[in-house]
Amino acid sequence: PYYSMTGTNVGYGFWSHDIEGPSDDHEMYVRWVQWACYSAVMRSHDRGMSAGSCYNSDPESCSDVRVWDIPTKYFEANRAAMTPRAELVPYTYTAIRDAFDTG
Repeated sequence: PYYSMTGTNVGYGFWSHDIEGPSDDHEMYVRWVQWACYSAVMRSHDRGMSAGSCYNSDPESCSDVRVWDIPTKYFEANRAAMTPRAELVPYTYTAIRDAFDTG
């Protein structure tokens, strides 16, 4: 949050976060997804865990990075957070285009 707010203060509106969660705390992962849904850029990022000990395996130390690949109650919370974001796409696109056209 600190970097998001300071980035916005200097006019840097397209900040993103590395959305991931510990494999043993699905609720924390849901909270990250919920926060990210209202960030300018939403991206799930594995911080290099697609290689090394997490590649083609599922050790307990690997982070959650796929919003659908978690227990159902947490997936439903992720979907509930992402649905309004998807519904806002036409409005955010229009606002971004207007900012581009008018400076």
